[in-house]
Amino acid sequence: MDSVGALLLVGCGKMGGALLRGWIDSGIPAADITVVEPSAEPVAALGLDPAPAVYASLGDLPVDYAPRCVILAVKPQIMGDVAPDCRRFAEAGAMTLSIAAGRTIRSFEEALGGGAAIVRAMP
Repeated sequence: MDSVGALLLVGCGKMGGALLRGWIDSGIPAADITVVEPSAEPVAALGLDPAPAVYASLGDLPVDYAPRCVILAVKPQIMGDVAPDCRRFAEAGAMTLSIAAGRTIRSFEEALGGGAAIVRAMP
């Protein structure tokens, strides 16, 4: 059985947490969101009930996990370590959205592959 999710949020600090809260408040079911955050505390602090699934690292996700959209909400200085681990999702057709300042589309193409669907935005 395939493991498909609508949204994969990588990083749940202040910006990621605000996005997550907004999605839940707007009616996106927690079951459609997966969070990757080294510490579960930021997600728990939001008091979401039900809460989305939380994994400590991208490597902990099920091998067959296939999000439709990956939202990269990590600090720009660690993006170079995180983005390449999302290449499998981009290659499977997931769109990647980054909210990191100072990172170019080109840097994401290098990490995710030239055919990746990439969006940069500042919330």
